[in-house]
Amino acid sequence: MKRWLINTTLCLNGILLLMGNFIIAGMMDDIQAKISAMTQTLDSSKSTIIQEKNYLESVQTELIAQKNNNKVLRIAPQYKLHDPTYAETMAFIQADQTDRKKWIENVYDCKHFAYDVKRSAELKGLNCALVCIVYPDQNGHCLVAFQTTDRGLIFIEPQKDKEVKVEKGVRYSTQLGLRSDQNDTIVDIIVIW
Repeated sequence: MKRWLINTTLCLNGILLLMGNFIIAGMMDDIQAKISAMTQTLDSSKSTIIQEKNYLESVQTELIAQKNNNKVLRIAPQYKLHDPTYAETMAFIQADQTDRKKWIENVYDCKHFAYDVKRSAELKGLNCALVCIVYPDQNGHCLVAFQTTDRGLIFIEPQKDKEVKVEKGVRYSTQLGLRSDQNDTIVDIIVIW
């Protein structure tokens, strides 16, 4: 009986050890996946920071030149913006990587997505607007718009790369095919070029 009890105990210990190894391996896979996702987000953020650093350096150069030479200050980067065609807009949206970034509450949210798409569009020479929609409780959401030459003003949800209709009195979540417990009926639309 003692021998049976010892063998059973050893067997159970072996099973528990194997189960622990499987659990640890699963946790390691999960941790590695999270590290990989964070690395992608950091790489994308690093690229944006480099672009912004270059822009700020060009502004600094202009400020120094203005101070030294009394020249006219040119704040905007040295590119010309144009209103794109619908096809040009959609090609840009499909190529832009902003939608692949991870949404993090109060760190990287809708306003950051919208700003990054606007900035990327301007770097490509496309005129792009920031759009703020306001809900009844004065909360809201940010997205972007393009004044296309062939289809007029279109709105894009930068987190989904999806064209959406933005109209007062319409619930925004329905444009994305989502349900929302929040009253997201649009009461105001602010377009900033």
